Amino acid sequence: MEAPLHEPEGMDQLTAHLDRGWDLVAERDWARVRISSGAVLALEPDHPEGLTLLGLAELNGGDPEAALEAFEAARESD
Repeated sequence: MEAPLHEPEGMDQLTAHLDRGWDLVAERDWARVRISSGAVLALEPDHPEGLTLLGLAELNGGDPEAALEAFEAARESD
């Protein structure tokens, strides 16, 4: 049996949100990083990269406790 020619539905969106989130990290646009991480986590609530993006947004947005929670959740889900 051959592998499907496309990824499962939702995966393209997930990848797009992750890519955009990392681009926004490079731009240091923390409000929009939070939005991208939220989009990732809406598709896959325990996605380690989505949680890492959220942690970065929280840390740079001034909420280190929320950042630590997100980073710990990312580590546990990886």
